[in-house]
Amino acid sequence: MPKATARNRNSYNKLFDEIIKVINNNIKCGEFYLRDTIPNPPMLLGNWLFKEVNKGKYGRLPNIVHVGKDSTGTHYYKKVK
Repeated sequence: MPKATARNRNSYNKLFDEIIKVINNNIKCGEFYLRDTIPNPPMLLGNWLFKEVNKGKYGRLPNIVHVGKDSTGTHYYKKVK
C-alpha cells in the first residue's frame, strides 16, 4: 500500500473512532445523522457506520438501528435503549 493511502486510512480510522465515541457518549435517544457527529464527514465513513450498525449486537454500536433514508437520500439512525 502506498504511504499516502496508508496515512489517509489511518486518519479515517481516527475519525471513525471519534464518531463511535460521540455516538456512545453524546447522542441521546432519538434519530440522528452522521453529520450530527462530526462536520462534513467523508462518504467512506458513512459506509463504515452503516456496516457497523448492521452488525447489530456484535458491533461497537449495539444500541443503534438504521431507520432509513430521508427525502434527500441521506441515511439516518436511531439510538435506542
